Amino acid sequence: MTAGSPNPDQLADLVARGAQICRVDVDDPDSLQTAFGGVQRLLLVADDGAGTAGLRRRQCETVAEAAVGARLEHVVWVSEASSELGSPLTEDAQEVNPAIEASGIPCTFLRLNRYAESLFARLSLALRSGWWLSSAGEARVAYVARDDAARAGAAALCARTAVGQRVDITGPAALTSAEVVALTNSIFGSRIELVPMDDGTFSEALAAAGMMQSEAERMLAVERGARAGLEGRVSGAVEYLTGRAPRGLAGVLLEHRMEILLASRSGGRFVSPGLRR
Repeated sequence: MTAGSPNPDQLADLVARGAQICRVDVDDPDSLQTAFGGVQRLLLVADDGAGTAGLRRRQCETVAEAAVGARLEHVVWVSEASSELGSPLTEDAQEVNPAIEASGIPCTFLRLNRYAESLFARLSLALRSGWWLSSAGEARVAYVARDDAARAGAAALCARTAVGQRVDITGPAALTSAEVVALTNSIFGSRIELVPMDDGTFSEALAAAGMMQSEAERMLAVERGARAGLEGRVSGAVEYLTGRAPRGLAGVLLEHRMEILLASRSGGRFVSPGLRR
């Protein structure tokens, strides 16, 4: 196995596990040609390309050209579940999958739901303030643990999943905001209250909390995406691919309970506009 990164030094721990490491920079076609030499199968995990219009598409086209040149047998492409469903977070990515298919590379698409770990910062804020602000309404999200997603990706590559197949990688249950709050209170012994609001009030509350505009816009887009039903589906793909049932959100929170508590005590108090304790 070969592991690649723009910063190979960050992969030093994989050497002890028997992996070869190399420099891979999607903005440097020469590095891709070198890295793909002798490789038969590729697991490609996309970042969000945030902040630069068209960045992800250009990068994927570069990777596709290098993969064609290297005559790869199979590519497993990992991106957000919402990338093909019109999420405002992934408008650029909606053109990526068709572009990869057009390259002619045998490819399997894994569509990841939101990571359970992506809730940690929001949980810390809620534990400090006592409020869980949301404009998602009754929308459900099947949060997936990061390590479950990683195992599913590796298994999909090794199993030679069907070419052209689209596989949803989700957690075992889809939860509403109210259910996330109830679960949090049960695990942390807290008394967080869910505060439903519209998008405008939610945006104002994030700004009042001192959140950067780019992060606030991203969180608002997440709420809108949830309302659109982008991540409410539950699949059995993780267990099918890995032989192990995925962990639920409760298991992830229990594992990281102490670090979330410590983070909640390191920040300032958050009070929503128009709300008093």
